[in-house]
Amino acid sequence: MYADDLCFLVSPDGLQQLMSGFHQACRKFVLKISVNKTDVLSLDSRGHEALTIKLGEDVLKQVDKFRYLGNTLTSKCDLDDEINSRIGAAAAAFGKLCSKVFCSHDLKLATKILIYMAIVLPNLLYSSESWCVYRHHIRTLDRFHLKCLRAIMKIRNYM
Repeated sequence: MYADDLCFLVSPDGLQQLMSGFHQACRKFVLKISVNKTDVLSLDSRGHEALTIKLGEDVLKQVDKFRYLGNTLTSKCDLDDEINSRIGAAAAAFGKLCSKVFCSHDLKLATKILIYMAIVLPNLLYSSESWCVYRHHIRTLDRFHLKCLRAIMKIRNYM
């Protein structure tokens, strides 16, 4: 079992009890939990609650955010870090394809758009079906999307 294979969602009161039971069960089957790779994230949109959770004699590190299954979870329960991460991944995919695909004179525009929809958009919208977005998140995603489309179609901004 690897450290990124588990994520427990539990109330702060039940977390210590759950971790103690999990620690005992792992020891029973001769499995070791890496304290250095185990983080505690308190999901509380009102403020950051300090938790002291122990695994045996060791205190687990509390963090403000971490990645789980490709998503960024934050203690503030907002999507800003996740949206920025998705834009970064999509921009990296777009950048890798730019010279060979999107800036190519040998490919038709329709082909470029299909490649964009097949590779860049999935990076941008990964796990978006579970997001609870606000208007400013949609504007941020739209701004990146339109910037990519303008680059593909070689449309410059004139203002």
